Formats: sequence, C-alpha cells, structure tokens
Amino acid sequence: MKKILPYFLAILVSSCFTLKQNGEELLQNNKDLEIAEILTINNNDSLYFNELRILLPSALYTQKYMFKKFGHWDKVLKINDYENYLIWKNCKLFDEKSESYTVAASGSESKQTYSCVIVINKDNTDLLAENSKLRDALVSMFYYGTKRTSLSKDKFYRKYWKMRNSIK
Repeated sequence: MKKILPYFLAILVSSCFTLKQNGEELLQNNKDLEIAEILTINNNDSLYFNELRILLPSALYTQKYMFKKFGHWDKVLKINDYENYLIWKNCKLFDEKSESYTVAASGSESKQTYSCVIVINKDNTDLLAENSKLRDALVSMFYYGTKRTSLSKDKFYRKYWKMRNSIK
C-alpha cells in the first residue's frame, strides 16, 4: 500500500493540470476567438488584413496588453467616433527573434464586444494570414496575454481616455 500511494498521488496531481492549447487549437475549439478579414484603404489602394478578434467584456484588452508590454503607442488611427487603432511600431514580440513588428490594436463594443489586433512585419506582410509561420504563436500570445490582463483604472486607462477626449 505504501508503494502504491506515491504513484496514485502523482497521477492525481498530474490530472489536475490543464495543457495550454496552441493557436490553431484555440481557433478551432474556442467560440470566443476568430480571425476576420478586413478591408483597409490607403491612398486609393485596397488592402485586406487578417484581424484576430477575441470576445472579451471590453474592447480595450489588446490595447492594454500592448501598453503593458511596450509602453505608450506610436500612432492613433481613428476609425470612427467610437473606435481607434492604437499602433505600436518596432515591437520585438518574440525574445528568440531579432525581427520587429507593427501591431495595431483596437476593438468594438457595438453588435459584439471584442478586442482585436493586426500584426505585420517590416514588409507589410500580414502575420495572421493562414499561411503565416507566426500565426500560431501570435494567436496564443494575444489570447493568453489578454486573459491575464485586467482593466483596472491605471496609467493605461488614464492615457487612453485622454487620447480619446483629445481627438473627438
């Protein structure tokens, strides 16, 4: 009996742990996560980008996650009276890679509440496209990162509302 007890405890403890799903599994198994193709128009050029949308109680989660990781945004792109993209340039998203990326974070609280991101590299390649080698890692990073983010009224919150009030 004494020899069996440690094995039983080890099995019991290991069954309590849950494995993190990778990005592809998250997209397949999670109703709160999707990639939507959106149209952007720049200098009469129509471009499509993939936007990772995470259904959360507030549109601000991806923006706050980026603020916590990289500080103040570099640029604001106004979409309409209620939505803006906060843009961070030259973000080193992965410790093991030397490449920097541009991240545009936004969200919506109209028909459906979600927080979202678009990620491109220096060549303006859409890194959330289905054929992107980084798609899986990016989906995981933003999904789990936003899940650990709280929307307390802190430095981000104050700066965000100051920016929103200044561009009305």
